[in-house]
Amino acid sequence: MRTRKSFLILLVLAFGLPTTVAFAAEDFVLPQRIELEGAVNFRDIGGYSTADGRKVRYGAVYRSDHLHDLTTKDWNQVLGLGIDLVFDLRTDAERNQWPTAARDGWEPVVVTRNYVMSGDRKGYEELAFDLAPNYRTMFDLLAAPGNVDPAVLIHCTAGQDRTGFAVAFLLTALGVDRETILDDYSLSQHLRGVGDLDLARLVEIREFYGLDGDVQDMVARRTDPERRAKARRRMADALEAIAHDYGSVLAYIRSELDVNDEELARLRGRLLQD
Repeated sequence: MRTRKSFLILLVLAFGLPTTVAFAAEDFVLPQRIELEGAVNFRDIGGYSTADGRKVRYGAVYRSDHLHDLTTKDWNQVLGLGIDLVFDLRTDAERNQWPTAARDGWEPVVVTRNYVMSGDRKGYEELAFDLAPNYRTMFDLLAAPGNVDPAVLIHCTAGQDRTGFAVAFLLTALGVDRETILDDYSLSQHLRGVGDLDLARLVEIREFYGLDGDVQDMVARRTDPERRAKARRRMADALEAIAHDYGSVLAYIRSELDVNDEELARLRGRLLQD
């Protein structure tokens, strides 16, 4: 009996495409990236400068795509990062589809929430409201009194959209400027389009999420040389829409995510360095 993966590969071949598509990466230096075999978008958000002259601490907060495909070699590297708190922004269905395997000796606090995505999204910024309870919990835990400063991982499936808003809000709260935040966000589009695309996986993703278009469309989007610039504009428009409605993105964080001055000060004290 053929496996599901073999069946998906046959579907891909039916489109007249090879099982992988390779294309050249941009000439790009990313010191924060953690090089892994089974995840393309795992990186440290440390090193960014803030308005008051400090920098985000390295080794404090990581962001990533899902961990389902990490190899043993990958896990040896990830376990060495000392991550004790994980914000998994996926739904239960996604966690069931791509589970994170238990690892001996690694028992982080994993924060999850099941939810249903908004069906009639007016703009990309609506994703921030769908995930507001998750982001509120994230700030609550990161700014809690007596926090022992564990290394933190924030991730979803691709590490791009839901994680993108989480990190954008966190960096905003820390005082990182908008242009840097947009650069960090758009890196996900760059990294997800580097190397070989597994077309069988694209078919699986299309089926799971019920996406419109076919595999050729997905390949075209992933390999579009303008993908990073387009992603940057998408998040820029979203943050601008939020700022328009609330006065600023920080005002949104204060109002919708219930982050007060004391919590902001505690967060900055923990995650920033001189």
